[in-house]
Amino acid sequence: MYSISSKDNSLIKHLQKLYSNSDYRHKNKEAVISGDHSFLDLNESGVLLKIFVDETKLDKYATLLTNLTAPSYKVSTKIINKISLSDGTYDIFGLIKFSDKKIVESNYTEDCILLDEIQDPGNLGTIVRSAVASGIKNIILSKNCVDIYNPKVLRATQGAIFKINFYIQHDLISFLNKYKNQILATVVGNGESIYNINLKVANAWIFGNEGCGINQNILS
Repeated sequence: MYSISSKDNSLIKHLQKLYSNSDYRHKNKEAVISGDHSFLDLNESGVLLKIFVDETKLDKYATLLTNLTAPSYKVSTKIINKISLSDGTYDIFGLIKFSDKKIVESNYTEDCILLDEIQDPGNLGTIVRSAVASGIKNIILSKNCVDIYNPKVLRATQGAIFKINFYIQHDLISFLNKYKNQILATVVGNGESIYNINLKVANAWIFGNEGCGINQNILS
């Protein structure tokens, strides 16, 4: 295990910036995940690059760390809190890598979820978990959605994010114009009951912004 003693260490500064800056995350194709619930899955998939543990909590994570191949670093509580500007809620963090996926032809015939400007990290995390539980493999995010690699989103997905394909900053209308199966938009009023809909076919589900709903040009 390595040790970092200075809060001005370049790696710590890198983590801080990844934690707080979406553009920086996507430029570097790296993100920070907090909590240990998905580390084993991340390690097996090869996306876990490094682990950072509060040096006062090494006994707590001793078994976990022996099962991870990614290098681990012990740091002080002050440094742990500096990574996320947290209140000490999390005592272990992981540095992960990612790659942006591109839409392929098969996406236009499969079950999928389209998200129109979803803003709340917890909501996006819940949608990801629900999609995985439902066997839906693809999520398409419009421009202005909360960043899928926002630390709060990653935490809310509880590791489910790495069990699904997602496509960011996408033009939803362009996708819908090519989609070959049933399209379903969720609306507050003047809609049809879900219990009257045939769900045995593949569907594209559209969920809208928390405050404004689905953009009118998408509904049209």
